[in-house]
Amino acid sequence: MVLFLVVDGDMRMSSPNDPDPLLFLTVLIVSAPANAQVRSTIRATWLRLSPSSPKLRHFFLVGKRGLSKDILRSLDEEADREEDLLFLHGLEDSFQNLTFKVSQGISLLSKNFPSLYLLKCDDDSFVRLDKIFAELETREREVSGKLSSEKRACWYWGYFDGRAPIQEKGKWKEKNAYLLCDNYLPYALGGGYVISKQCTDFIRNNRHILKPYMNEDVTIGTWLSAISTQRHHDTRFDTEWNSRGCSNRYLIQHKVSQVEMMEKYRNLKAKGRLCTEEWRRRGGYEYNWETPPSQCCHRNSSII
Repeated sequence: MVLFLVVDGDMRMSSPNDPDPLLFLTVLIVSAPANAQVRSTIRATWLRLSPSSPKLRHFFLVGKRGLSKDILRSLDEEADREEDLLFLHGLEDSFQNLTFKVSQGISLLSKNFPSLYLLKCDDDSFVRLDKIFAELETREREVSGKLSSEKRACWYWGYFDGRAPIQEKGKWKEKNAYLLCDNYLPYALGGGYVISKQCTDFIRNNRHILKPYMNEDVTIGTWLSAISTQRHHDTRFDTEWNSRGCSNRYLIQHKVSQVEMMEKYRNLKAKGRLCTEEWRRRGGYEYNWETPPSQCCHRNSSII
């Protein structure tokens, strides 16, 4: 059994029964303090379908600073019961602090639960963790036969955008001016993406000197542009601002309600597929890495 404590925003770990502390995959689920029911639904649906492996761990990331006594008591009871909450004691859980929340969560897991891969998602995402785990195992076998760990680049897997204009108003307004380009640098949309250990180690070792931006997805994409990074755009990540529809091929879907999570779970258990019926709100796009980012992403109605 792995024992851990979270103290003043840091985490200490001991795993006396595991001679190899390196995990294969950690899942970081960004969650609001009051979303206890959402977390329960995730545990009862897509986490229940996760592969049974000691090399897989998940954590719900929650900021604790400034919360009421009732919410703190509820969170502590949930943590004792479920053993899957990662608390940031020094961070107020707010939209304005989302970039700090995610980067600090990635850093803590990189330090205390090092793993070959980390999957970050939101608590309104539905994840085919079994399929992602299997595909990462296949990739790892292929990569480990070719490259040593010292020669690997950061690997960044998700659904990328390179056309997004700099936000000058609204809740996404950049208070620290984004001066690198007239668009944000290519980044994977934050409903769900996977990064390798080379990426998480870089974030942990350098986040204190890297410039944060208002959008946490933009921040991670911009930071990882500073190092040798292999980006893998995958249309099976349905992680835009709202869902493109329902496809049985999807690995991650964003903006999924609790009712929809339960429906997808029941479909998978009974029929082995996500969707009662596949449907499409709009087409996706393949990212064209041979063109400037502003021309990267042309939708095609035939793409899921």
